[in-house]
Amino acid sequence: MTRAWRLSDEDRDLAAKRLRDAFIRGALTQEDLDARLDTALSATTTADLAPVIDDLPALTPDRREEVRLAVTGGNLERLGAWDIPRRVIIEATSAVVILDFRTAELADGHCAVAIKAQKSKISLLVPAALSLDLDNLGRHRSKIRDRRGPARRAAGHPRLTLSGDLYSSSLRIVAPGR
Repeated sequence: MTRAWRLSDEDRDLAAKRLRDAFIRGALTQEDLDARLDTALSATTTADLAPVIDDLPALTPDRREEVRLAVTGGNLERLGAWDIPRRVIIEATSAVVILDFRTAELADGHCAVAIKAQKSKISLLVPAALSLDLDNLGRHRSKIRDRRGPARRAAGHPRLTLSGDLYSSSLRIVAPGR
């Protein structure tokens, strides 16, 4: 029989993070998440916590959750293979930004990209099968050119979700061969 140890607040917080990550990946429904969070946050021993997290994959501690890319009056490029976190924040003023997602591995197949651009040109180089959500991206005297062709929203494929605002800027989305 395994001995049950008392939990710290940090232990409960880590369990809650694992549960939220599982929900984001689609491994848990909203109802599952709510029920498991209630149990995890009120757990006092490892035995109380085990039933709600034992069937979940462990967190990958070496992947950063967020990266901020800021540039004013210059160029910023991330080309080739680079470690893409769950969230990328782009802050650009009078700049040129090129981000290459073609060979990158997305954390859990998803990346949220928050953009705040003023008088800038942003290019996203993406694989052909990438699904892209532009619904929460504000356009203020700005232009978006999506050159991915007809297979734009491939279900079950890696996904980028863009949000934020473009002010007098352009966003160009380019797939291979386009």
